[in-house]
Amino acid sequence: MSHFYRNIRRLVFVCCWFALLTTAQHALAVVSCSATATLPASAYDATTAITTTGSVTVTCTRAANDPSDPAVGYVRSGGGGTVSYTIGADGVNTGNTIAVSGANQLNYSLFRPTGFTTGWSQTNVTSRTVTFGNGQTSASSTTSFTMNVPAGRWNSPAGLYTELVTVFLTYGTTNSTTTFTNSVTVSSICTFPTPPGDLDFGTYNSLATGPALAATSAFQIRCTRGVVYSFGFDAATSTIPGVNLNYSLTVPAGGTSPNSVVSRNIVGSMPSGQSGACSS
Repeated sequence: MSHFYRNIRRLVFVCCWFALLTTAQHALAVVSCSATATLPASAYDATTAITTTGSVTVTCTRAANDPSDPAVGYVRSGGGGTVSYTIGADGVNTGNTIAVSGANQLNYSLFRPTGFTTGWSQTNVTSRTVTFGNGQTSASSTTSFTMNVPAGRWNSPAGLYTELVTVFLTYGTTNSTTTFTNSVTVSSICTFPTPPGDLDFGTYNSLATGPALAATSAFQIRCTRGVVYSFGFDAATSTIPGVNLNYSLTVPAGGTSPNSVVSRNIVGSMPSGQSGACSS
């Protein structure tokens, strides 16, 4: 009889231990989340700002009977539930960061999807939730961000600039990371902050002898740093219609663009002694 009771107690102990293990296994939710991020490649020249929109998708999985678990930000509601998470990215608090092309740099900014007011970084994060439907074991949430390069980055020479950006996902007390590549192709461009004006030779006296009349027009150009530039005219010598006076133009010197505005002059020369024709 005593042997029988010992077996009963052993059976009760084994059953209780199995129940304890089963309870422990269901005490915490088996929720896991991961992120993927993408940003399309961009093209840029210094005359125009660019804004490119990227996205981050967070996907979470769970067991259908998982209970709420603050360690993973999971709150069960009936047969469904939600996971609260934040996402941030590399960069200082304003979201400013740098892409590189060899030894050259291109400054750009990342912004949260609230307009160009709040930088996206490790401290300025975006808060979202993933929602599971009734009995659903996998769910996703996608949010956007923007990459901005303002106009005026003249100091970044033409080339392909890239940076591998790390995205930080936090749900509850759990952390993970993913990456995306920011790729910006900078092209060369030149503009005229101050375009050339008209050449004014003044009053021409056909009977006068002496040096040629001269006229000058100042202008400025700005090019992407490192651009080799030169100037030319459709005609370096020509005749003014109506008065039949000949003149010539001196081609300004070219050069390699620094990170600054370059000033040049167009110089015109009109020889004396031309008979011309009186204008009406």
